[in-house]
Amino acid sequence: MIGLDSKGVVFRTTDLAEMVDIGIRPLWFNGMCRLVDHVVRVAPDAVSLERDVHQLIAFGAEVVEEPHLFPTDMCDVDVPIAVRKFMATVRLSSGLLVVAAPASPGDQLDRHLTTWGPYVPHHVALDVGNVHAGVRHWSAVGYRVGPITDDGALAQVFMASPTGQIVELIARTGVGTATFSCANVAALSAAEEQLRAREQNR
Repeated sequence: MIGLDSKGVVFRTTDLAEMVDIGIRPLWFNGMCRLVDHVVRVAPDAVSLERDVHQLIAFGAEVVEEPHLFPTDMCDVDVPIAVRKFMATVRLSSGLLVVAAPASPGDQLDRHLTTWGPYVPHHVALDVGNVHAGVRHWSAVGYRVGPITDDGALAQVFMASPTGQIVELIARTGVGTATFSCANVAALSAAEEQLRAREQNR
């Protein structure tokens, strides 16, 4: 379903039935086989997101998080308008697919679609055992790294690749499939926006 090209991680298909059937397999990335926790596909708007989620369910995906305005509908936290988004999460035959959509014109996802198009994920999250060790490795190969967040059950960090694509490292010490927590969402959102802003100003 996903693979690598000169831009970084890309979707090999946009066919939703094929996505459910194939799932998200390990990815040969930066010289090693990496487990992928989740990948984020960007739809053009909230209506398209809802349609895609219903189709994914019809093809056999399982809903993990219903469509909602992120993070406002889930957490009592304040984040800039630019990083708010509509999103939902489904479980495929293997791995999690987050479907997201812009919440306002010119916001982060709207800019993502303009810059990268629909075939490049908003980000891919790699499942690692230790985020701190992962940061040391990825920074050594040219990735710009944001601050690590850790709520005791979910440790995460956003990084920007040399081409500007966002890659997340995630380590789960608790059970569950959440792709963020209310304790870390504001810091993660701010870090991602800063990484993207730095890339735009290169």
